[in-house]
Amino acid sequence: MSTIALRGEVEEESPDALPLRDAFLAILDLEDLASFFGTAYEDLGRLIYGYKPQYKYRTFLIPKKRSGYRKISTPCKSLRRIQNRLKAALDEVYRPKASVHGFVNDRSIVTNADAHLRKRYVFNLDLRDFYGSIHFGRVRNLFMKDPFSFSYEVATVVAQICCFEGSLPAGAPTSPVVSNMIARKLDSRLQTMARRRNCTYSRYADDITFSFDKPRLPHDLVDTSGMHAQPGAALLQAIEDNGFEVNYEKVRLTGRSQRMEVTGLTVNEAVNVRRQYVRELSSMLHAWEKFGLDKAQETFHSRFAKPHSASGQPKSLAHVVHGKLAFLKSVRGGDDPLYNRLASRFNKLVGDSALALNVVSIYGAEESLWIVHANDPKDTKELEHQGSGFSLRGVGIVTCWHAVSEPVSPKSRSRRLLPIVEVSGWDRPLPRTRAKVVFHDEDRDLAILQRVGVDEAKTTPALVMSERDIAHRLPLHLLGFPGWHVGESYSDKAVRISALRTDHGVQKFNIDQRIDHGNSGGPLVDVEGKVAGVAVERSWDGVGKDGAIHYLELEVVVEAYLDDLASGNDLAGA
Repeated sequence: MSTIALRGEVEEESPDALPLRDAFLAILDLEDLASFFGTAYEDLGRLIYGYKPQYKYRTFLIPKKRSGYRKISTPCKSLRRIQNRLKAALDEVYRPKASVHGFVNDRSIVTNADAHLRKRYVFNLDLRDFYGSIHFGRVRNLFMKDPFSFSYEVATVVAQICCFEGSLPAGAPTSPVVSNMIARKLDSRLQTMARRRNCTYSRYADDITFSFDKPRLPHDLVDTSGMHAQPGAALLQAIEDNGFEVNYEKVRLTGRSQRMEVTGLTVNEAVNVRRQYVRELSSMLHAWEKFGLDKAQETFHSRFAKPHSASGQPKSLAHVVHGKLAFLKSVRGGDDPLYNRLASRFNKLVGDSALALNVVSIYGAEESLWIVHANDPKDTKELEHQGSGFSLRGVGIVTCWHAVSEPVSPKSRSRRLLPIVEVSGWDRPLPRTRAKVVFHDEDRDLAILQRVGVDEAKTTPALVMSERDIAHRLPLHLLGFPGWHVGESYSDKAVRISALRTDHGVQKFNIDQRIDHGNSGGPLVDVEGKVAGVAVERSWDGVGKDGAIHYLELEVVVEAYLDDLASGNDLAGA
């Protein structure tokens, strides 16, 4: 059997050692228990019963987000080694319900929030003093029942290992899994109640959530008879029967017109962090960029340090920003444009430091973007056309034909070029530069522009075309200027290919995100920043497709343009 010295390191397990779960469940007496922890019972007993409380645990307070403090008790090194061994065994024994997301492998606050995504109503409540309500007697009874069936003496010692001052301490490695085991009966009961009422239940530690699709709420779960929603009678009875109490200060019912949150993440349309979280993170980066690390650190400690201090000791701004970015990535994903934009700013600040983050780079693709403007000064009723475009290396500015043209007549499919076409850079929107449409392909809805007096073939930066296979679920970035106004930046939307299709012999693909007005002509770039397609179609209120031209079709247009250029043909048409 493996041995764990109270003041040493864990030794390697022998080849014939029992699996951890089986070894723990095979314990019959106190000597077996001590042997499981790699020591004699005399030493184990001295640690549990002989140490004064102040030597077994270090206790401190950390501020809560809104008000008050949370008590944290962390075990000494020797006790922590014992608890880590116990935790590992309990993790193998515990079989979490599908509704449990806290402190379970491959589950998190993100999976917890995702269970309630886009529901009509979300009902949140907290259990009061969750760890404190799981007292010593409840823990001892847990280990006297199946699957442990320990003797009274063994269960008592195991409970002593888990408890401090008569209950589970926040800060001990064993507390999360023990609390999940204690709450298993509650999870079963609430999960059954939710299934019978066609709603969704989940729990993350002391945070309980129900969500509903139907407009009528089950009154035995949610009582809406008063000014504020409260737990219904059946829900309240289930919680109290299992030895817990509701924290009425944290009971909340929200609907679609409000910000619906689950474990701190919004779930209205997509699982996301609060806007305030991003604003705070961005302001930290901005202060660091503008004033330098030392000055930004002073500002951070005066404004933000308290919520980020576990024990009152100053925290490094760099480490706080790094942690906040890592959390943002865990919620929104590593290919999320917002995360990558903020992480890129952070990497520039920390340089080659070990804190540098992995970033999905689009290699400066945003520097190749253009806002395309087109109008007819004689038509006072028609608003200016606005689209997106991008510089393509050795070619010119690529955009959609429909972004620079209009129908010849209301019923005609043919289009005519608008008299005035201009482009402007997003980082330098004024003044605009006149542009000429030197080639267009009406079937593929693509056009090539040249700025007047500029050799676009020599323009840098400029994009190149992708060499990847265009396949279902391929991740891309849609760049462009949907609904653009002066002073705004470009849009960067993480998308995936949802379908491949051929439309009248032209290769296209659909994406799983909406292409908004003004984004037509914007490039869809792969993770290397190369053009995989061009946005050309958008749906209207869910009708139609959000589609793009395949980069192979763009190659056809480019080749035709270059052939015409070489032959000296009229370059204004296809």
